[in-house]
Amino acid sequence: MQQRIPAFDNFPALIRKWGKDARCDYFNKAWFDFTGRQPDDELGDGWMDDIHPDDFDRLVERFHKAFDARQPFEIEYRLKNFDGEYRWVVEIGRPFSDNSGGFAGYLGSGYDIHERRQNEELLKVSQDYFKSFIESSQDCVAHISPDGFFLSINEIGCKSHGFREPSDAVNCSFSEAVIFNRESADSAIRSAAAGESVSIRYMSKDHHDKERWWDAKFTPVVDFGEQIRSILLVSRDITDQKRAEDALEQKNRELENAYAELKAAQSQILQQEKMASIGQLAAGVAHEINNPMGFIISNINTLKKYIDKIYEFIDSQHKALESCTADQGSAEVLKQLLEKRRQLKIDYISEDIRSLIAESLDGADRVKKIVQDLKGFSRLDEAEYKMADINAGLESTINIVWNELKYKATVTREFGDIPQIKCRPGQLNQVFMNLLINAAHALGEHGEIRIKTWQDGEKINVAISDTGCGMPEEVRKRIFEPFFTTKEVGKGTGLGLSIAYDIIKKHDGEIRVDSIVGKGTTFTISIPVMEG
Repeated sequence: MQQRIPAFDNFPALIRKWGKDARCDYFNKAWFDFTGRQPDDELGDGWMDDIHPDDFDRLVERFHKAFDARQPFEIEYRLKNFDGEYRWVVEIGRPFSDNSGGFAGYLGSGYDIHERRQNEELLKVSQDYFKSFIESSQDCVAHISPDGFFLSINEIGCKSHGFREPSDAVNCSFSEAVIFNRESADSAIRSAAAGESVSIRYMSKDHHDKERWWDAKFTPVVDFGEQIRSILLVSRDITDQKRAEDALEQKNRELENAYAELKAAQSQILQQEKMASIGQLAAGVAHEINNPMGFIISNINTLKKYIDKIYEFIDSQHKALESCTADQGSAEVLKQLLEKRRQLKIDYISEDIRSLIAESLDGADRVKKIVQDLKGFSRLDEAEYKMADINAGLESTINIVWNELKYKATVTREFGDIPQIKCRPGQLNQVFMNLLINAAHALGEHGEIRIKTWQDGEKINVAISDTGCGMPEEVRKRIFEPFFTTKEVGKGTGLGLSIAYDIIKKHDGEIRVDSIVGKGTTFTISIPVMEG
């Protein structure tokens, strides 16, 4: 007895269901309306009685193959209707699961495609039609065998592919008529021979030895048995269009080059303005801080001398009081003074004042050193080349950006014994600053930045490495492009590395980058040793 599935009872498609045993246990109303049969006739394997004998084995084989693999299937076959006429249907079968997720069977939905199949057969064009079409077309139209030889070609196609008469092309290889993009042409023929329509662009030479460009489409031609018998080639002459495209492409390249030069010029202008602003700011700050720091350090040193003298006097006073204790009254006074000294923690204060003065002097010296580094970093008076110590420049730059580094990075210095070189120190400091700040930004919460210098023949090398996030290849290739940045909007201009690249190039040097995603990045700068 057939089960009921109300959702499918009035569905227009031919719905049926197989159980785990691959036997049908449900058909909807549309199925019975199509076949004119009753449930008892169809259930189990009874429905197979209506399959066209020529389609039976193919259908059974396709179904069992899909059933065993638990895969969907689609097949076209002829099914007898209530009038006894075999009509083409297409059926799509899909496996479905029970409530526990296990395989429960297959659900098939079929559609009557008989008229469509008839129309498709009518559209299978005969050889005579092809010949007529080829001769009348204004495009290059050819009939090619599946292995790539001309079977026929029209007059236009013949002369534009180097043949004088259509008969000259017959049994000649199509690939031999192609002088550019031959590999794609061969691939297109193979694809069309396998049943796929393919479009390509290729070049040929006409019988006057002039180059012709074509947009071509290769379409498989099948017979009534669905066997591919030949390939239809339709090519449209686009020689003039290709020339216009080439001219446009050339203009675009020129515009791209002009745009790149404009961006480079703009980055240089921004760099110059930035350097000038930084230099002016640094020099002004250094000048303003230097003056008060001078008298602060002087005053603290003088204060130290005064305190030492006061303590010397207090010690002498204490010794004098100790010597004046002959009578009971003097001893009592001394006792009261000692108690007062203890209460006021004079001994502790004496030691602490000395510590405070020492710390203040140390702090003042550090401020003075920072000011000196800031002034040295600005280098407003060093726009021209001069002899400079790269290690000193790196140390100065580290001090300037230390606020960016101290909470995130362990900075390891491996400074080698390198000679002074002729350079623009201020510009090189700008490069070092950009690389150090970028390294700090790449570290995440914490990591290591390693700075190494060494001499290699006639070159000085500086390597700045971090243990940060690294860069994928597509980013690494673009990092020196002006305005390219991976930072959030407002957090980067994309000019830092572009400017660094230009500065190093102007020093006749090179800058390289090696990066591994998740492990870190190393920038290596090589500058030739130019003696004074």
